[in-house]
Amino acid sequence: MSELTFQAVLVGRVLLARARGALTATSLAEVLRQVAAARAQVGKPLLYWPVLDPGAEVPPPEVRVLLSDATEALLRSCESMTLIIPGHGVKVSLLRTFMRGMVRLGGHAARVRIVDSLAAAVSAAAGEASIDLAELRSAAEAAGIDVEGVDASRSGPMQTR
Repeated sequence: MSELTFQAVLVGRVLLARARGALTATSLAEVLRQVAAARAQVGKPLLYWPVLDPGAEVPPPEVRVLLSDATEALLRSCESMTLIIPGHGVKVSLLRTFMRGMVRLGGHAARVRIVDSLAAAVSAAAGEASIDLAELRSAAEAAGIDVEGVDASRSGPMQTR
């Protein structure tokens, strides 16, 4: 798998990010640096919304440790994290289920959500901030972040906490 590429756009307090490629300790440190920089720019905790590639695999054990540690670090800069895993099918369902398990085992269920679309993320965050879906899509497009297919939820908003 290729080296991780990370793109992000800040819209109000929402940091929408798309990462593709292999997760390593070095690439994860860069993601954490960018999230902390966005937090400093906004001056208050972020709503961090990473979009996972629907083709992502369940991470191997060594990457799970990195993800667990990274979640702790991310939540120091963020009010909440909404992990967007678009798509359907057995593989995507397995990935969502696995990530829910990691969130619960890490004790982060109150601050980390897992949804299947950008629209579901906006809906889930309604109590935290006023977020305009069209503005978020437009900012993502302007920043070169591919959100095509991220709103292709098959059954409407699906949120798991």
